[in-house]
Amino acid sequence: MDRRRVMGVDLGTNAVKAFAATIDDLGRVEIAGSGLAPATGYKKGILTDPHAAASAIRQAVDCALLAANFRMQPIWLGVGGVGIRFYNARGIIAPASSSGINSKDIDRACQAARLTAGCEGQQILHALPNLYWVDGRQQRESPVGQAGCRLEVEVHFVTASKDFLDELLAHVKQNSLCVAGVVANPVAAAIALAPAPGERVLILDIGAGTTEIALVYEGLTVVSASLPLGGDYITGDIAYAAGVSFTHAEEIKRYYARLGGQLIRQDAIVDFSDFGITNKFISYGFLHKIVQTRVDEIFSLVYDYIRPALQDYPVDEIALTGGSAHLPSVVQAAKTIFQLPVRIRQPKGLAAEYNHPANTVCFGIVHYAARQASFIETTRTWSWRGLWRKIAEHF
Repeated sequence: MDRRRVMGVDLGTNAVKAFAATIDDLGRVEIAGSGLAPATGYKKGILTDPHAAASAIRQAVDCALLAANFRMQPIWLGVGGVGIRFYNARGIIAPASSSGINSKDIDRACQAARLTAGCEGQQILHALPNLYWVDGRQQRESPVGQAGCRLEVEVHFVTASKDFLDELLAHVKQNSLCVAGVVANPVAAAIALAPAPGERVLILDIGAGTTEIALVYEGLTVVSASLPLGGDYITGDIAYAAGVSFTHAEEIKRYYARLGGQLIRQDAIVDFSDFGITNKFISYGFLHKIVQTRVDEIFSLVYDYIRPALQDYPVDEIALTGGSAHLPSVVQAAKTIFQLPVRIRQPKGLAAEYNHPANTVCFGIVHYAARQASFIETTRTWSWRGLWRKIAEHF
């Protein structure tokens, strides 16, 4: 069976992650190797040192290529942070022919929607048609082939800062990497978790520096956002309260995540000697309070941001994923603040060694790349068929 190859890269606040994957003829994705590098020069969607950020991307890609035994591949780069924005806009056009709407008509309607969205200074990463109206009749399916005199399309645009992308991609190119495309991390998270067509779910991918937000309402993506809130705030609180370095605080946070919440009433003491720190102890209850306070604040800020959208698109569940989703207090905090069922989700189809919520976005990136590869392959196939048809007609 012929297998195509794709490379997905998740540019995070603390780490750059790369997945080298193969796609079979049925579009199924299998991770062949992964790479991980410390993230430098990039914090919460802001470039502080573009050369260092590009070097970290190259390091993660090289590790994934070596693990998968791949040659160099064009990469699909996932980005998040404060530069990610979304716009829901409508475009209205008159189809070129009243006998039937074609794909060019839909493209023109999307372009009209783009003009009304007002994306100045932004690069459009995704344009997702959500709803169509043909002569005033609403539908979700593509109206190609239908007769009508008026076509209206509602499009969900996801954008990133053009200046940010231009600077980042220029430095990535200097590191001898070819970027096939850029993916917004909220979109990647939604693709990876693949909500069912009838689901109404709010996806929150909580990473180190950002929380990716995707509101998927019965198959329609209506919110794609990225807030500068994440696990690093918790790490910083632990470092300050315990008087330890940020690196040691990160180790303590991960240890706390493995302990679970059952020790809160047992007067347990955390001995810092396991982390290379002598003569320093902290009660589990105090550590829990530090984490709980910051987690509550993160979810309160997310709720304040998303509340207007939830009034128009009420959801039935909160789906948590990302590297910070496994902290013991996270699920209960989300339940309390959102007053909704909450569960941790991770992508289906990942091999055991990669099956962790921290890998959700990177897995979504390679799935997005696989869809694009399948689309290109299909387009090429039909182009060749059209060529042979013209030759046959000529003779």
